[in-house]
Amino acid sequence: MILDEPDDEAGYLVYGDWLATLDHPRGKLVALTAHPTRAEMTAEIATHLAAHAELWGELRGLDDLVTEVVWRSGFIASARIGHTRGRYFARPKPAPEVAIADVVARLLAGPGRFLRELTVGIVEFEGNDYTSIIARLAAQAPRSLRSLYLGDFRPDDTELNWSTIGDLSPLYAAVPRLERLRLRSGRLTLGALELPALRELAIVTGGLEVASAHAIATATWPRLAKLDVMFGDRAPDHVRGVDPIAPLLAATGVPALRVLGLRNTHFHDELAPALLRSAILPQLRVLDLSLGTLGDREAEVFAAAPDRFAGLDELIVGGNYLTADGLRALATLPCRVVSTTTDLGRARWECNELAQRTDGGEAGERYAAIFE
Repeated sequence: MILDEPDDEAGYLVYGDWLATLDHPRGKLVALTAHPTRAEMTAEIATHLAAHAELWGELRGLDDLVTEVVWRSGFIASARIGHTRGRYFARPKPAPEVAIADVVARLLAGPGRFLRELTVGIVEFEGNDYTSIIARLAAQAPRSLRSLYLGDFRPDDTELNWSTIGDLSPLYAAVPRLERLRLRSGRLTLGALELPALRELAIVTGGLEVASAHAIATATWPRLAKLDVMFGDRAPDHVRGVDPIAPLLAATGVPALRVLGLRNTHFHDELAPALLRSAILPQLRVLDLSLGTLGDREAEVFAAAPDRFAGLDELIVGGNYLTADGLRALATLPCRVVSTTTDLGRARWECNELAQRTDGGEAGERYAAIFE
């Protein structure tokens, strides 16, 4: 019952009742962490977990690597796994010494066997690579997983483009119920995207390659409501114009898309008129063009076609190269214009409020904001 309907609490409660008849400590934990206390670490839950360390399985002793844990119906529903400087650089190494991929494997094989949300931080501080994480997820196929975030690290851990996601192709068949996917790193290979249940996709990178952009634009996304892509220009074959995303602009395969971020781009001179001609613009409610090379000329292009923005609720343009004249032009549009941006994640340099940049003149002298 649980495997077929991991969001239905009924199966967990039946299982918990049976375990309680056996006097198994997980039986009581099911009852303690069932609705409505599922997301709250109450004193009673903490006491029970402390008294029955076996409920953590092979995660015992790894509480520095496994954090932000949420128990639900007797099992770990959400967790963050990532290395720490204290453990990684310690000499001698603390016991037990374990690879982050092995921690993921222990979680999925033990108390996280019905995991819903997984966030992975630093895998290694020297050569941060998520290939081993993808391999473990593909091998163990957590059918209940709804949300996955690879790349939750800070600049003092590693630079964005010094990290690699690797090839995600083996992952897709293993997570058929995945609804939210966030990838934050340097190089990545998407392959043929097959995630029919996906509702939100966010890619944060300083250099999106043409093949990956094309994979996003040509995939069929029946439920995708929010797509947020950062482009950049620090990949050997990075996106240089709108051609790789032409199917997306044509609204191909994205009937539910309402929030679109085409951010950190360096080709707004080409993107702005393409958006006005696009089939995707009328179906959007939010369009985010932050952190790129949008200037006054592009603002005037938008202002000349206000009817194209009639269905839009919000246009986000923070972190571009707009002057007061350009912002005044955008203010004539029939939607809310947001000229600052802050929603970029945990990293210190990503959390500062960013208005407009003044370090570029003509379009050829501008650059995408996030590249390292």
